[in-house]
Amino acid sequence: MTKAEAREKMRQLRRALSDEERTKKERRLVTQLLSLDCIKQADTVFSYAPYGTEASPLGALRLLSEREGKKIAFPRVEGDNMHFYAVGGIEELIPGFRGIPEPPGSQEIYPQKGTVMLMPGLAFDRYGGRAGYGGGYYDRYLERFQDVPYSKAAVAYDFQLVERIETEYFDRRPDYIVTDKRTIVIRK
Repeated sequence: MTKAEAREKMRQLRRALSDEERTKKERRLVTQLLSLDCIKQADTVFSYAPYGTEASPLGALRLLSEREGKKIAFPRVEGDNMHFYAVGGIEELIPGFRGIPEPPGSQEIYPQKGTVMLMPGLAFDRYGGRAGYGGGYYDRYLERFQDVPYSKAAVAYDFQLVERIETEYFDRRPDYIVTDKRTIVIRK
């Protein structure tokens, strides 16, 4: 499946979810995320703020921050790159690039051992192929920090998994794909 085909199909499927279906899936997604060993062991969680119909990691992030005291950071787009900034809570996010919630702060943090990054996307395959939104922000970020030993987990609804996605040399793969039904280990 081409990235363009995957993007269009998944946008349609996500839009077709009822509020009730979305709520059920996101409750199960919280359970899946909290059971992931790399998240249990993490000190810091880099995450995206869901936009539109994206699978939301916010329920898990609230628990990780409030109950477990983990540091949470979100990306802010600056030019052609994104940078992660720590926040005290999800309520600090404000509309930013393309209306996507972003952190207003100036405390940029960098991935290190003990960091987990939660990544969005439109479609994934079981080999770690990913069709994002086409801007390349995550690929460029992951390239910049490719030598840092931190975990990357893509977050999606289970129906966003496809048999195979065309990838290119610059595409960066997650270590895990976490859905509302399962976790696929790409590499540990």
